[in-house]
Amino acid sequence: MNYELYKEIYDNLNTLEDIDALVKKFNIEKEVFLAILSQKIIRNTKKNYYRLKKKKDTLKMRWQNGDSIIKLSEEYNFSPVLMASFILKDTLSHKKFKEYLKNPDSIEDERVREEIKEVTEKDIVYSPKYIILQRENGIRCEEEIKNWLLKRKIKFITEKDARVENFSKTPDFLLMTPFTVGNFEARWIESKAGFGDLIQFRENFRDQLRAYVRIFGSGIIVYWAGHLDMLSSFSSRIAVVSKNFFNSK
Repeated sequence: MNYELYKEIYDNLNTLEDIDALVKKFNIEKEVFLAILSQKIIRNTKKNYYRLKKKKDTLKMRWQNGDSIIKLSEEYNFSPVLMASFILKDTLSHKKFKEYLKNPDSIEDERVREEIKEVTEKDIVYSPKYIILQRENGIRCEEEIKNWLLKRKIKFITEKDARVENFSKTPDFLLMTPFTVGNFEARWIESKAGFGDLIQFRENFRDQLRAYVRIFGSGIIVYWAGHLDMLSSFSSRIAVVSKNFFNSK
C-alpha cells in the first residue's frame, strides 16, 4: 500500500462504524481496516492514558449525569474498556471488573450491564472477545507458515523450540535449511498478524529484527494485514511481505 492511500485511510478511520464505507470506497479487505484501527486505538491509548486517568473523577461525574461510556470514549478517542475501568474503578475491584467484561449478563445493575455489553462489542483491542480473536489469528497465521515450510521440506525450529535451546532472541521460525527468493536468502521468518506501517516496523526492528539479522542473518517479516510499500527498501537484509507470499507460492 502506498503512503498516500494509507494516510487517507488512517485519518478517516476512527470507529468500527467507519469500516464498511471505507471497504466500499477503496475495495480493500475488512481485515486491513481492522488492523489499522487496532493500531490507532493502541497508540491513542498510550498517548492519552495518564491524562485521562487524572480526569477519572470528571469522567465519572459526566457518566453519572447521563453520558454513556461509549460516548465518552468516542469523544476522547480512547479505548471503551479502559474508559469503563476509569469510571467504575471506585465501585468495582479489578478482579470483579474483569469478570463483568467476560460475563456482562451477571451484572445486576441494568445500566452498567447494557453499557458493559456495548463496551465489549465496540472495543476491538482490550475486550476479552477480541483478545481471544487476536490470539487465535496469530496462531492461525503461524500455522500457515508452518504448513508452507513443511510442504517445501524446509527444515526449521519454532520460537518455542529455540527457547529450549536457550537462544536469547527467537524468531517465530528459525530455518535450518535457508531458502532463496531471487537473490535474497531467508534464514528466519517473523509473523505479525497486523498491518506494517512505518511506526510498527521501526518498533519491530528495534525490539526484534535488528537482533535477528545480527545473530542469524537475513530473513523475512510477514504482515498478514498488509504493509506500506516503502518498507521494502528499509533494509537489504529484511524482506517485508504480506500474506500473498505464503498463499501464492
